[in-house]
Amino acid sequence: MIYSIDPSRELRTLLNRFDAMNGVVQYEVIGFDEEPTTDYGLHQSAASLFMRLEKERFDELEFDIQKATAVLIDANSFQQVYEGAFTDPPYGLSEKNKDVVGALFSEINRHLFGGFHDELEIYSWSSDWSSYFDAGNEWWGAFLWTVRNRQTARRQIIVIAASTTD
Repeated sequence: MIYSIDPSRELRTLLNRFDAMNGVVQYEVIGFDEEPTTDYGLHQSAASLFMRLEKERFDELEFDIQKATAVLIDANSFQQVYEGAFTDPPYGLSEKNKDVVGALFSEINRHLFGGFHDELEIYSWSSDWSSYFDAGNEWWGAFLWTVRNRQTARRQIIVIAASTTD
C-alpha cells in the first residue's frame, strides 16, 4: 500500500517559508508498507499518487500514468536541475539573499532525504503524461522527480514537482 504522509512540523515550517518566498516547487512525502517488487514500479506508484492528490485539488487535471516514462539519474545531475527550479522561479523569489535561500534549500533536503548522496535512488519523469505539466511546458519548465533514500529504514519516497509559466 502507498499513501501520503504529513510532513513533520519542522519540515512543514520550512516548506511554508519557501512558499512565502514565492517558491513554485511542490513536495509530497509518500509512504509504502511493503518492499516493492520493482523499484521503478514503486516510483511510478508515487508519481501516480501525487497526480491523484493534485486532481483532488484541481478537478480538471488529467493524467495517464501508463504514458509516463522515467530515467534513473544520479544525485549530482538531479541537484543541478532541481536547485535551479528551487532558486529561480519565473518571477524570482521574494528572498534575494542567496545565502538564506541556499540554507533553506539545504535544510529542506536534509529533512526530506538526508541531503545529496550516492544512496539516493532518483527517477526523472517525462512531462508529457499529465495536464499538470502544460503550463511549465509552455515556457519555464516542468519537472517531476521521485527520490528514495536507500540508506535509511524509512519506507518513503519524496515526490518533487514543479510546473509553472509567466
